[in-house]
Parts: sequence; C-alpha cells; structure tokens
Amino acid sequence: MDIENSILPWLGRTVKFMDLYIEDQLAAAGLPLTKLQFVFLMVISNHNNQPQNNLAELTGRDKTTFTRNLNTLEKKGLVCRKPSQGDKRIKLVCITELGKDFKKKSEPIIKKIISEVEEDISIEERESFKLILTKIRTKLILLRESNCTNQI
Repeated sequence: MDIENSILPWLGRTVKFMDLYIEDQLAAAGLPLTKLQFVFLMVISNHNNQPQNNLAELTGRDKTTFTRNLNTLEKKGLVCRKPSQGDKRIKLVCITELGKDFKKKSEPIIKKIISEVEEDISIEERESFKLILTKIRTKLILLRESNCTNQI
C-alpha cells in the first residue's frame, strides 16, 4: 500500500491544519487555548466536580496527557482541583468563573469554524464521512485492544 495515498496521513494532516486554525482563531479573540484545552474545558464544564481520572477517561486521553493539560488550565485560572470529601486522595476538578467565561467566549468561535468548514459539504457527504471515521476508530480500538492482549 502507498502510505502517502492512504487515508491516515490525509486525516492526520487535516487534523493538524484544523488544530492550528482553531488555535489561531481563539488567540485572535484573546483566548490563549489550544484545541485540546478547549475540549478539556468543555468536558470539565459538562462534568463539573468529577474525579480527575474520570475526566481523563471522558476525554479519551491517557492520564499523563490529561494531567499535563489540566495543570496548564489550572495555571491559567480556568479550572481548580480540590480533595474529595469522601476520599482525600481523590482530586475533584471544577471549572472556575474565568473558565466559564473562556468557554462562553470560545463556543461561538468554534461553531463559526464548524459552519465555515462544513458549508460546502452535503448532509450525505457528512454522514458518509462520519461512518468512515467510525469504522477507522472502531478498527483502531480493536487493534489496540488486540495488541494489549498479546503483550500480556
């Protein structure tokens, strides 16, 4: 198979351009967030006061990546961590008022980007593309699980 003409490199390059464009648009609006930090802020907002480990799972990221980004969000004053009342070893993550403000200001920017990017894509093309992406993601999950099982 020709690597350059396979789907995965095209997907990777497209995601990279999307990340850069989103970050440019957020920065232009005075919102110093990466795309991933925006996603984490959304998840934390939707699942406020949840244990850090649960949120890492909800974002689909490993604990190290989640913690690194959470540290950055905390330094920016967008989230805070506090010990659980039931178990002081468990850290609950909550969004701050500044985090809520960033989220509120970021959402219209993200929605505008989505509209601009998808405006020339028909509903049928969108559904087909989502189906293909689901197949790729499902296959990758199965391959990863298979490799983890084989390593034991």
